[in-house]
Amino acid sequence: MWWANKTGDLNATAYAARTTVIADLLFTTPTVIIQPVSGIILVNMLGYNYSDLWLTLTYIRYIIAGSC
Repeated sequence: MWWANKTGDLNATAYAARTTVIADLLFTTPTVIIQPVSGIILVNMLGYNYSDLWLTLTYIRYIIAGSC
């Protein structure tokens, strides 16, 4: 993206921006789905309580990170 912007070519910059958005969706979307599912599985397997303080703090941090 930086190199495309540096060229001053608007078509190259637009292409780089589109490609960046597509790559972000391809890599981020599965993670947003897999992390909570695997977390639920681990909490159940290990017998933790969903309302434990450290898990509650984890939920809050996950929501904050996701909203940025």
